[in-house]
Amino acid sequence: MRALPTFAALVLLGAQGTAQHQAGNSASSATYFMAAVELGSGADADTLLYRLQGSQGSGVVVEPDSSSLTYRMRGGFYGALTSPVLGQPWLTGATPFFVKQLGNPNLTLHGTELWLGPTPVMTLGGQLAGTILRTAHQMVVSVPDQPVPGYQPVVFTNTAGTTRLNEGIGVLPMIEKREPLNGTDPNYIRIHALQTDIVLLVLSGAPSLGIQLFDYRHYLLLDPNQVLFLDAFFVGDPSGKTTIPLPPYPSGLVWVQALAFTLDPGYAPASWTNAVAL
Repeated sequence: MRALPTFAALVLLGAQGTAQHQAGNSASSATYFMAAVELGSGADADTLLYRLQGSQGSGVVVEPDSSSLTYRMRGGFYGALTSPVLGQPWLTGATPFFVKQLGNPNLTLHGTELWLGPTPVMTLGGQLAGTILRTAHQMVVSVPDQPVPGYQPVVFTNTAGTTRLNEGIGVLPMIEKREPLNGTDPNYIRIHALQTDIVLLVLSGAPSLGIQLFDYRHYLLLDPNQVLFLDAFFVGDPSGKTTIPLPPYPSGLVWVQALAFTLDPGYAPASWTNAVAL
């Protein structure tokens, strides 16, 4: 067992991966940074894998939460993490993070103790991926075709344990809410696509189970009887990222989806994104 001090109750990596990084690189990669936060009454927080101990220095007073209608601010104080030095594989991120639906190159997964156990069963977005190379801190895997855009999980499973990144990759084209929406300020939607794509943004008052249109990939996930065309734009940024302000629609009453037209074989001629409820 070993103790790892942290500040502002921020525990890098969570359970055991941090303790295994002797060089103290905080279990980060080019695309992913793992952090965990414990909220409690001040007593020790225990799980099967670690213990989080809170302590207050001389003169430190922990104030109650400060909250409003739109946010909550929590105070922080010194914490310590004790965990097993050895234990099980632990994933921390993927390079590249954004992938297309078809024809991707291999993906590099980062983590710690990834060499433990036999060859793992790897899934990306629920699809089986082949393991090409495995070392203690990296894995190279093949990327299977991805049928669903949006954030998708990456899962490593073998007899040494299971480790999962719930938002391990982003499948293009996809949209996300840029920030929490409060019904007053403009809503912001961030769209991830490919440079030179043409994107149509539509909204509806209700979702649907999925409707196939033409030879477009994925499905229209909005009620076709309520679909309203909102905007069209050309993706010029090399990152493929565009942020669109929307009116302050009432929370939970509007759904947004985008249709991206592309020349790239990764999802040509066009693909619907995931749908997001405002």
